[in-house]
Amino acid sequence: MVADLTYFQLEIDDLIGYTTHYEQIAGTSRQRGVEASLRYAATDWLILTGAYTYTHSVDQNDVRLTRVPRHEIGLTASVKPAEKWTISASARAAMDTVDTGGFELDDYLLVNARVAYKPTEDTELYVRAENLLDQDYQTVRGYNTPGFGVFAGFRAKFAP
Repeated sequence: MVADLTYFQLEIDDLIGYTTHYEQIAGTSRQRGVEASLRYAATDWLILTGAYTYTHSVDQNDVRLTRVPRHEIGLTASVKPAEKWTISASARAAMDTVDTGGFELDDYLLVNARVAYKPTEDTELYVRAENLLDQDYQTVRGYNTPGFGVFAGFRAKFAP
C-alpha cells in the first residue's frame, strides 16, 4: 500500500484567465490546498486507487477564482485477468465550482472504463468508454461537454 499526502501553495502574478476572452488578472492570485491519495494492491491482479483534492483558489482581492473545483475525488480499479489483458474503471467527481459572476456550476460524476490487450511489450490495442452515465455537465457555464463516447486505438513504442 502506498499513501501520499501533499500540501500545495501557489502564488501566480498576473494570472491569465478566460471569460469571453483572455484577460490578465492583475496582482497575485493564490491557490493552496491538500491532496491525499492511496494505492492498494489488493492482489497481484487487482489494484485500487483513490484520491481527494481540496483547493482554495482566490485572486488578489480574496475573490474566489472561477472554474477551480473546491473538492475533487477520484477512484480507480484495475484488474489483470490474464497476463496481456487489463480492465479498468474510474470515477471522478468535481464539487463546489463557481464560474463568472458567482454562478455555481453543478457538481458532476464522470465514470470511464477501459479494456486493453498487449500482444507485445511495445504494442497495445484498447477500447475505452467515457462518461458511461452520459452526464450533462459543464466546466464552463454555457459550454457543453461530451456525452457518452467509445474510442478504440492502437499504441506502439518505437526504439530510436
